[in-house]
Amino acid sequence: MGQYFMVVNYDKREYFELPMSKMMETAWRHNTSANFLINLLKGRWAGDRVAYQGDYSWLMPAELLEEMKEKDPDKSPYHFIDNNFKEVFYSCFTLRENKSKTTRLPWDIDDKSWEKIKRRVEKAYRGYCVLFEDSKIYLDFEAYYKKEEERRKDIPECDSGWIENPLNILIATPDGGGGGDYRGFNSEQVVGMFYGERIRVVKRGDSCLEDCSPLHEHLIIDENYNPPPSFEGEIEDEIEVVA
Repeated sequence: MGQYFMVVNYDKREYFELPMSKMMETAWRHNTSANFLINLLKGRWAGDRVAYQGDYSWLMPAELLEEMKEKDPDKSPYHFIDNNFKEVFYSCFTLRENKSKTTRLPWDIDDKSWEKIKRRVEKAYRGYCVLFEDSKIYLDFEAYYKKEEERRKDIPECDSGWIENPLNILIATPDGGGGGDYRGFNSEQVVGMFYGERIRVVKRGDSCLEDCSPLHEHLIIDENYNPPPSFEGEIEDEIEVVA
């Protein structure tokens, strides 16, 4: 069946569900839920610990694991969050929050409507960077997509419209595994590379990026990265670094 995901804010005790819940059903450049997250990280979720929580995973901040042991000892973190956190609703048309329910795109959406939504999605990420505050590393969305378009243009089987949205992959719980998970370049290193960190999305050139380093091309980790010490279940495999 594969591993299913939700997006969770550990600090605000909120989460939102995804229209399709396996990692590579949603981690794409023009996916609406992925870009709704980008909008949240520009605003009221900025600076919080936000993760792409898998239902196979047993990772969660230590204080929440303790709470889970007391309240729901037989539940996984995924189900604990579902039972104890507040759900956030949103519109896949506007990429903004809704009050009562999530509005999803129809399967048979017409080309004209889809092009309009793509423009709204591109507005969400163009000119913005995601900053991983604990590591002081950032990724420029637009620059990343341009590099990936260039890299893939001479590969016949690659459709440049289907470029991975790196944010979902970088903040996913890395201990799950399952059908539908990311199996691309450097996957053992990049899945969950910044899991558990405080993150925010800021405009390119923002002063908060001045003392930070850009993430290497193709999402290769740099030598300054260390996993946050406050999280249990660190990645056991040794991470190869690039000088």
